[in-house]
Amino acid sequence: MYFVDDGFLTSISEYSVIIPLIEGKYFLFEMRSKNLKIQPQEICFPGGKIEENETPIEAAVRELYEELGIKPIEILGKLKDLITPFNLVIHPFLAKIDLSNLKLNTKEVESIFKVPIEKFEKPFLKFNTEIKIVPPDNFPYHLIPNGKYYNWRKGNYEILFFKYRKKVIWGITARLAFETCRKIKGGFINEYQRTN
Repeated sequence: MYFVDDGFLTSISEYSVIIPLIEGKYFLFEMRSKNLKIQPQEICFPGGKIEENETPIEAAVRELYEELGIKPIEILGKLKDLITPFNLVIHPFLAKIDLSNLKLNTKEVESIFKVPIEKFEKPFLKFNTEIKIVPPDNFPYHLIPNGKYYNWRKGNYEILFFKYRKKVIWGITARLAFETCRKIKGGFINEYQRTN
């Protein structure tokens, strides 16, 4: 559990995404505009940073509308939050969408494409990376046991890669697609419909 408002993790950033489901069998992806400063031409789901006084679901729906012009939608459920080693918490929501009122915001989105859900059952490549602490030169080693020889913890961060036609879906987006595919195949939508 994290307590952003109480200041336990003050440097954390929270984002929300919609994982768009089309016809019950495709995920919809965006290709980000090449003119964006952050992650140009990356493949992603619609989403963005949660604004002040905004709930995660409100942010997800707002971002979907801002990027694709799609409204209204049917939220099928919230998936488990994704906490990354990069001080990001991502709140994913699975939503059934209709492309009939699609209107791309070309300042943010270059194109969209759909991929069958089953393409995310198994990645074609998994790559383990190492996460480690690298203190700056002026770190106060004299204040900690063993000083410069302190045994810092290390972690692993698995990066998944999927390929569909000529497009490569990787990183956080790939992890969200993989986990959502797993949940759908495990009856997530049916379970949500029974409880709502």
